[in-house]
Amino acid sequence: MALCSAGARSWVQRPDRQNKLIAELTRGFREDAFPGYTHFVANVSEVPALPATWASALRAARGIYLLSSARTKEQYVGSATGGCHAPGCTATVLCRAHIVPQGFARTLSEPGGHNRAVRATGSKPANQPNGQFDPAILCGPCDGRLGLFDAYAIDFCDALPRSVNERTGSPLQREPFDGTHFAKAMLAILWRASISARVEWSDISFGPYEGQAADILFGDNSLADQDIFEIVLLRYASRHLDTRKFIFHPIHIRSGPLNMYAMGVGGFLVLTKVDQRSFHTPMRPYLIAGASRLETVHIRFEETGEFDFFRRAAAEERKRKVVSTRSPR
Repeated sequence: MALCSAGARSWVQRPDRQNKLIAELTRGFREDAFPGYTHFVANVSEVPALPATWASALRAARGIYLLSSARTKEQYVGSATGGCHAPGCTATVLCRAHIVPQGFARTLSEPGGHNRAVRATGSKPANQPNGQFDPAILCGPCDGRLGLFDAYAIDFCDALPRSVNERTGSPLQREPFDGTHFAKAMLAILWRASISARVEWSDISFGPYEGQAADILFGDNSLADQDIFEIVLLRYASRHLDTRKFIFHPIHIRSGPLNMYAMGVGGFLVLTKVDQRSFHTPMRPYLIAGASRLETVHIRFEETGEFDFFRRAAAEERKRKVVSTRSPR
C-alpha cells in the first residue's frame, strides 16, 4: 500500500493520529522508479540511503558528473568510470589520486605557512594546499605503484641544493641518478592529468598514446626503447627566488612541429615530448630515460616566461591591494 504524505519519508505511520490518502495498492513492495541520470539530483549525505535500485543504476553509470557546494558555490566536475584506469585492474574502490604528487607541495611552505595558487590576476591561498587530486581514476594499490616513481623524484629533488649564481647554459651533473625512475615520475603526472575528467586538466591529453603510457608505467614496456615519450630536465637558477618552491602545472606547447608539455617541479623545467618525431638534436644529450647520471644545463629563471608570469601576477596583486585599501569600509 502506498500512502500520500507531504512530509519526509518515514517507515512508521500512525493512522490513528492522522488520516492518510491511499494512492495505490500493490501485491508487493516497490521502490520509486529511478528518475534517470539527467534528472537525478541529491545531496551527497543522502546517497547512502538511496533505494537499492537507484544505487545500482548509479554504480552502472559511465560518464561525467557535477558536484556543487551549496555553501561556497564551488563546483567539481568528475568522471564516473566505474573502475581503476590502470591496465588489467578491475578494482572499483578508488582513492584520491594526486595529479602532481603531494610530496612536492609539502616542501613548498615554510612551517606554519600555506601554499598559494598564483594566477594572472594575483594569488590566493590554495584550496587544496597539497595539490589537486582526482578520486575517480586510480585504486589505492595502483596509485601506490606510481608512488614509487613519485617518491624517487621527490627525494632526488630534495637532495639538490638551490641553484643561485649559475648562468644560462652552465652545466649541471649529478650522480647517482636513476633517469628511468625520474622520467616515469614525470610521465605519471602527465598520464594522470590525461585520464582525469577534471576541468583543470582538460588541455592535457595523450590521445592515442594514453594506453602506451600506461603500459610503460604499469607494464614491462621500456621507456628508453621507444620514441613517443622523451623527457628533458633543465635546472632553474635564481639569486632572488628559491625555484625549488614553485610548481608549474603542465601546459601544452609546440616546439617547432613537435607536440610537447612543459611543467615545473622541484627546481626543474620538465619538457616532455609526446610525438613520433624525434626531439631536437641539441636537446638529445639531455634525455633522461635510461641515464645513470643527470647531465643538463641551467636556465636563469628571470629569463623565462614563467618569471614574466609571476611578475605580471605580482603587479596585479599590488593593484588589487591598493584598490582594497582605498575602498570605503
